[in-house]
Amino acid sequence: MNILIVDDHPLFRHALIQAVRYSFPQAQIHETAAVNEFYERLESGSEPDLVLLDLNLPGASGFSALVHVRAQYPSIPIIVVSAHEEASIIQRA
Repeated sequence: MNILIVDDHPLFRHALIQAVRYSFPQAQIHETAAVNEFYERLESGSEPDLVLLDLNLPGASGFSALVHVRAQYPSIPIIVVSAHEEASIIQRA
């Protein structure tokens, strides 16, 4: 399994990596900290089996990264990871 973690906070990204490694010890884990790195990785042709995506990324506005990836790569499963607690944001994601 190839998992991509996209989050700009190094400590949170590290915590996600540890959680994924614990649950999926055989997984290949990759990480990016900004939306442009995320897009470049996808455009390089190596589609992940799963993306853990933060909604608040440098270079992105709101849901723009999620909307873009959904449109360009509809088959990639995405789990949205966010500190937002607002019900409307959670439902939209």
